[in-house]
Amino acid sequence: MSIWSALGELLGISYIYYALGLWAGCLGPHVLLLAGYCWAARRRPGAWPLVALELVYGLLNPVLYLLILQPVLFRSVASPWLTALCWSLLLGYWGLRLIGPLRPVWHEALRAPVRLLLPACIGLVLVLGLRDFGAHSIAPVLFEKEVLASLLVSPLYLFPVAIAAWQLWWTRGQETWAEPGTFFLPSPVSRGVTAVSALAVALMCLAALWRPSERGTRELLLAHRDDILSASARAHVDPRLVASILFVTHREHTTPFQSALEEMAAHVWLADPKSHALISKVLDPSLGLAQIKPKTMLTALWILRASSGHPSMPNKHYRDVPDLGDAFKRIPSPQLSQVPRPELPAEARKPEVVEALLDARQNIALCAFLLDLYAAQWETANVGWSIRHRPEILATLYQIGFERSHPKPDPRPNEFGQRVLEVFGEQWMQEHFGPASQLGTGTPP
Repeated sequence: MSIWSALGELLGISYIYYALGLWAGCLGPHVLLLAGYCWAARRRPGAWPLVALELVYGLLNPVLYLLILQPVLFRSVASPWLTALCWSLLLGYWGLRLIGPLRPVWHEALRAPVRLLLPACIGLVLVLGLRDFGAHSIAPVLFEKEVLASLLVSPLYLFPVAIAAWQLWWTRGQETWAEPGTFFLPSPVSRGVTAVSALAVALMCLAALWRPSERGTRELLLAHRDDILSASARAHVDPRLVASILFVTHREHTTPFQSALEEMAAHVWLADPKSHALISKVLDPSLGLAQIKPKTMLTALWILRASSGHPSMPNKHYRDVPDLGDAFKRIPSPQLSQVPRPELPAEARKPEVVEALLDARQNIALCAFLLDLYAAQWETANVGWSIRHRPEILATLYQIGFERSHPKPDPRPNEFGQRVLEVFGEQWMQEHFGPASQLGTGTPP
């Protein structure tokens, strides 16, 4: 394991515990700290306790939000351009606070950018707050579980707004604009601590964004070659398809940081096995080499159960399984009943599913099983619509999930499916996982 991989895993574990602390304490310490900040800000701007709070809530927490909470809690509403704007304003805000005291002659020149930057920061945080709270349905019940999940991270929005609002008030007049602590960092010590903190955050970001090389990803697949061939043969899918999905997922859609975070999040997810609290619906981490969501596996197990004539949910661990309408309710069907059952109990519960997904061999087998199940669904709807020979379509369905799998005669792949098809056709993939002539047979080379 490389140093970046080890650092990524360490940061993933550290940040999830920090996020849990933020989450659990929002109704107590965070509120008190916010009240204390607002009280002290009127009397002594630039005091050490205030600068420390600004570093935590104005630097560390925004990075926590951008790297972890947004991808986990608000992935469905995340916007690349809005995320880029967040990073730009964050860098601009702390950059101006650092460089302003270096040359007093710069003060007047920097006043206009600062007076524009602070309202922009306030507006952006409010937009993010409204977007994230709107990501969960507030009506018809105001305090639904998903809404409470958003409320629990409210300090991420309230504190930055308070900090920027007070700094905007402090800098409103010519006489207070350039005083130490009203916006610029008040002392060399505070600037040094801030610079070190910014450097640490930069290293965190590098570790969080680091991905294994293409060579390293190929070596990983070859280390699991026997598992891929065996699982593909059992599920009647092409081993190149399974290997290509693993390659694209591991190389381009996850990082060691994210994998460690999601593994930790899975244990948090298990704290609400029957969906009684607010955790289960908010967290549904993608796990293992193939990045499979536990809820996806529970849905697949229910489909198999329904195909044998038992459409009811087996236990309360299946409360989050979505209603798939008639797509899988026209059962039993010969195609679905012939799908080989995975190495999981017929009524597997959440802990058993997570344990299987965290095991590399079983994760690969479950990836092949899901592909077989999608192929069987389409063959059930119409034999002429079979997609078993369409790796790009199977990969697309694998990514978008059962709820959006609607058999039709002319399916189109998404970006993920197209990328999988590109890898599927590469020479090294054919050499190690089977030639094109074996497409759909699941026969090892």
